Amino acid sequence: MSNVKKALAALKNCIGRLKSANIELNHAFLALRLSDQTYLAAVPVMHSDCYDHHHFKVLNLAGLLTCNKLAHAIFLANSKTNAVILTHSRFCSQAAENGMDIPAVLDDMAQIIGLTIKICDIGDQQKINQLLKSSRGCLLKSPDTAKQGAVAVGKNLGEAFIVTLLMEKAAQVYLQANLLGGAKILSPIESQVMHLGYELAYSKLSGSVSHQTAADFPRPISAHELDLRGQLVDLGQSLARENLVQGTWGNISIRLDVQHMLCTPSGIDYATLTPYDMVRVAIDTLKYEGRIKPTGEKALHAALYLNHPEVHCIIHTHPVHCSVFAAAHKKIKPTDPVLRECLGGDVAVARYAFPTSKQLSKNVVKAIKDNRACVMENHGMVVCGSTLEDAHAKCLAAENSARIILEQISQKQPMTAPKPTVINKGVKHMPHFKKICKQIRVLSPRITVTEERGCIVLRGEVDDWATVVKAGQLAVDKKNYLGVINDVRLTDFVQQRQTPTVEDRSLNGEKPDVLIIGGGIVGCAIARELSRYNLDILLVEKKSDVALGATGANGGVVHVGVNFSKKSQKYRYNLRGNRIYEALSKQLSVPFEQQGQVMLCVKNWERILVWILKLKARTMGIPGVKYLKREALLQHEPHLPGFVVGGMYMPTGGITNPFEMAIALAENAIQNKARISLSTIVTGMETRDGHVTQVATNRGRLYPKLVINAAGVYADEIAELGGDRTFTIHPRRGTDIITDKNAGYMVGSSMGISPFAILPQQLSTLPKNPLKRMINGFAGTSHTKGVGLIHSIHGNMLIGPNAIETPDREDTATHYDEVNGILAMQQQIATELKPSDVIAYFTGVRAATYEEDFVVRKGIFTDNIIHAGGIQSPGVTAAPAIAAEIAEWSVQMLSHTMNVAANPDFDPVRKPRHRLNSLDDSQRNALIRANPDYGIIVCRCEEISKGEIIDALNACLSVPTLDGIKRRLRPGMGRCQGGFCAPLVAGIIAEHFKIPLSAVKKSSENSVILYRQTKGVAL
Repeated sequence: MSNVKKALAALKNCIGRLKSANIELNHAFLALRLSDQTYLAAVPVMHSDCYDHHHFKVLNLAGLLTCNKLAHAIFLANSKTNAVILTHSRFCSQAAENGMDIPAVLDDMAQIIGLTIKICDIGDQQKINQLLKSSRGCLLKSPDTAKQGAVAVGKNLGEAFIVTLLMEKAAQVYLQANLLGGAKILSPIESQVMHLGYELAYSKLSGSVSHQTAADFPRPISAHELDLRGQLVDLGQSLARENLVQGTWGNISIRLDVQHMLCTPSGIDYATLTPYDMVRVAIDTLKYEGRIKPTGEKALHAALYLNHPEVHCIIHTHPVHCSVFAAAHKKIKPTDPVLRECLGGDVAVARYAFPTSKQLSKNVVKAIKDNRACVMENHGMVVCGSTLEDAHAKCLAAENSARIILEQISQKQPMTAPKPTVINKGVKHMPHFKKICKQIRVLSPRITVTEERGCIVLRGEVDDWATVVKAGQLAVDKKNYLGVINDVRLTDFVQQRQTPTVEDRSLNGEKPDVLIIGGGIVGCAIARELSRYNLDILLVEKKSDVALGATGANGGVVHVGVNFSKKSQKYRYNLRGNRIYEALSKQLSVPFEQQGQVMLCVKNWERILVWILKLKARTMGIPGVKYLKREALLQHEPHLPGFVVGGMYMPTGGITNPFEMAIALAENAIQNKARISLSTIVTGMETRDGHVTQVATNRGRLYPKLVINAAGVYADEIAELGGDRTFTIHPRRGTDIITDKNAGYMVGSSMGISPFAILPQQLSTLPKNPLKRMINGFAGTSHTKGVGLIHSIHGNMLIGPNAIETPDREDTATHYDEVNGILAMQQQIATELKPSDVIAYFTGVRAATYEEDFVVRKGIFTDNIIHAGGIQSPGVTAAPAIAAEIAEWSVQMLSHTMNVAANPDFDPVRKPRHRLNSLDDSQRNALIRANPDYGIIVCRCEEISKGEIIDALNACLSVPTLDGIKRRLRPGMGRCQGGFCAPLVAGIIAEHFKIPLSAVKKSSENSVILYRQTKGVAL
């Protein structure tokens, strides 16, 4: 029982230390072996300091598994493993998500863990066991991102604890060093020698430590010396609490007298140090007294004392942010004047040498001059001070300076996954640039190519839009450039813009904390997320309502995302957005259905390709994807055409109403104190020293602290105004067809053919060779995510869209030939579809970039702007996830200049409105008795009452136009398309606001319905 008590105390202590080190403990698991057959398991609770018997279990290795399968198997596979720690810490999880092994970029990792921290599938127990026989830890990759992280093992809990800290630190350093140009990897020989040395003779993590007492010294220790020893202990434990040292790594010394220094010992954890454990060492000979050895870096300390008589304290430590600079071989150049003064200037870099070597001492002495601090390549940091307090302050100043610099850089450029194959080689742009120039010169000699601020810039003038688009596509080089700026003009084309006619000063002088430009679904979602905080939020939208751009012309599919690259922002945001859509829809009272998506196969050989996509879905964390034969598929889609043999069923696909979702997000944002200004267009910006100072609009000048660019097809122009453009929007329009609800039965979900399926009518136009057909399918020439046939949330069927490149950012015209082409194509799948089923069609313009990905990032050249650009499909799905991350960035950026507190009154729930067509007879009768207006049916097709229309007119985001009411309630969206109800709706608006009927508009202030009176009736 005493053994269990000791183990219990050890686990509790370890959990506390992991929490102090900011290691994420949600879903973590710790286990400590008690005997050959038993172990004690702990499942810690992150937000509780109470660990009763429910959190700890004694388990038998020979019995049934009742806890963590992974730890159980590790103990069974290796009898020398006595401790297991499984965590899901931030940077290890991120490295696992990126599919990255972590090479040795710091020598402490090389010593304890080895050449590489390998990554392994969490379900591959055999491989994990093999890795842990030669290494003390590995990364764990899982389809469920919440389960990704790392596992550490050790011969005791202390060793497993140190390995856990070192893996998280190594992952963070390797990832963040990319902000400085990339980490420099230690050579395999150096890493192997250090690891072997640790294994054979330098294990600092032995389980038992024998501390010294006064009796171990042959001389009396003066009160002054004992006080200095105590100060060293206090400082060491402070450094541990501040995460400036890990376990036993790092060392401290203080000058005792002219001939001696006191050093921390080798191999004793800072948490257990006593004053008598400090070791007196002769500065000139390095001889020491007592039975405990001093730090292995004693020669480095002595060399600094000999060369700098004014130095009285030295700290050698391994703080994580300084280690990023050490791994990147970069100086720390403090930007904060107070920190810079404390450090005496830049923190220099000492060349790499083996730990404890004479060469390392020489390199550090050479690097440390008046500034009294240096980082050591691939090692750590050394600071010198006149006192313990001075050295401690410099240590903190160096680490804070490194952290601030990395934060500043990360705000200007996204932290991307390192590319191990090019580390230490650098990126040579010239060959890539010459290749791009050559390709574009062949395309058109009238286009010039330059490289500016990390972007490929195209200029010139050509006679056809296809050449403009092709040039932009040829210029894409995601590995070496930030993006493509395509300023090639199309001869005789001038963009016609719909701009608000209102000119006033209603917003002049406003100083919002956050200015959001654009009222599509992403802008509205951002406003709602930011309304969780006590911030002054202003969203401006140039049109007369929110969701009048791509959002309003969207099919409403909540995408699965199997067709995206794992490296893309589309994949990341779509995956997260899909997962939260159902809960968000319930909060906002927006209809949502998750009937899945179906991808049809027309030949049996296509099953092979579907299985490939199924495996891809598994690696991407998309659950439930499976192949269904025709008979099983008919259970989901009863009206399949006869040539379909089966298909891939993806259950996480869903459908929403995109403009209703955007309106709900906007209304909930207003409900939580955000403001929305419609018919407000941004016309200019002033920037100074990389900072937006003013924003000009048709309603006056604004002075925001932070600007968020969610301007849809004009996002690149807003980025240009803000001095931060790295991308170009090339508009791509798509047309959808809407059928009557009577035709909605033909599809039950979102359905389309696979990209490599060949319909019978297409056989004559494609290669006869099946392999070439397959290549055609995978070539991905179409950039539409349209799924073909969609069962809308209100029971109609949506058909389309197509994808047509256009120079006009506002080209929402529909064309007879395109509508007929879409209809003919989809009639091959919906064989019962007739032209008479069509009741409407519409066209939207997608905001595509040449990289075909979102541009969601902080400003690179401007420090107070955030972009949500390039938001085409799956923008509706991704919007909530994009908003959550941008809100997080916004709070971080604003926190540098103001206190950002949570909004205590934030309410995520939007109160549902009465919808007569969803109520049973008894509920309708009760509602009508309470308010007779609900008994007056205005729209017969959609069963919309006068009471509902008045409710919409009284809403916090009221848009009193025919289309404003149509988007909120659907009068005019039925079979008659407003032929019956439009005059009635106009009359209700005029009556409610006591305005003439002629003052009621269809949409914007320019869309006049009635001009004058004739025969006593308004026309």
